[in-house]
Amino acid sequence: MTQPADGVQFFPAQPLPESGGWFVAWCWAPAPEPPADHWTSPWISVDVAAACDEQFSFLDLELDLWCSAEGAGIVDVEELDAAEADGLVDAVTADVARDAAEELYGALHSGHQGAFDGLGWRLLAEIRGRPAAEP
Repeated sequence: MTQPADGVQFFPAQPLPESGGWFVAWCWAPAPEPPADHWTSPWISVDVAAACDEQFSFLDLELDLWCSAEGAGIVDVEELDAAEADGLVDAVTADVARDAAEELYGALHSGHQGAFDGLGWRLLAEIRGRPAAEP
């Protein structure tokens, strides 16, 4: 199976400084022959999450963010609202998730190349065997 993009996932070692929230991020770069217009430029996707005791595991709190050359945004707000209304996420956790999303949105405004100090792009470049300037 051909993947439309190469990506690297990273988990932060510490919660976000302002909100205390957690996240998991992916940096994506198009494969050599992407199958659709959607895959033609690098982008970042982020899950707002709660930490778990198991390494490389997290509880997805519904809110997602994206960042590319076209900008950045928060999506799935209604999914978090529904999970809270259904009692799947308590009010305190939902508020931390919303605050974390706002904090992450601010971090993504540095642009897709500079977000998270470029960590994901450096990791991806290392894996792909390319210079970091060419994700």
